Amino acid sequence: MAKVYNKNLVGLVLGVMHECVNTDSYILLPREKNLDFISEYSLTKQVQQSILLGLLVEDYCESEQSEKVAAGYIHVFAPEAEVTNSHGVKKTVALYIKFEIIEKESGKRVAVISFHEPEFQITRPFR
Repeated sequence: MAKVYNKNLVGLVLGVMHECVNTDSYILLPREKNLDFISEYSLTKQVQQSILLGLLVEDYCESEQSEKVAAGYIHVFAPEAEVTNSHGVKKTVALYIKFEIIEKESGKRVAVISFHEPEFQITRPFR
C-alpha cells in the first residue's frame, strides 16, 4: 500500500539521496525503459545527476514498502526537466523517478529503479 510521507520526512529522504548522488554512492539500474529514455535524450551521467539533485519535496508522489529490503521504502518522484532530444530540440519532459535507499555496513547507497517518462497519471500531494 502506498504511503504519503509528510514534507519533513520527504526532505530527509531527499537529503540522503542527494548525499549519495554527490558521493557517487548510487546506481541507476540498467532497465530497458531507463536506458531507452537516457538514449533518446543522450543524457550524460552529469545530466542524470543534475536531474536527481534537482528533485524537490514538491516533486514527491508516494512511498511504498520495499519488497527486497526489510523496513525499507521505495520513493517515487515526478519532476519535470529540460532535455534535448535526438534531433537537437530542447523540450520539457515529465519524469518518473523511483528509488530506494539501501543501508549497508559501509554506508548508505541509492538504487534508482525508474528513470523515464511516466506511463500513467501521477499525483504530487505537495503541489
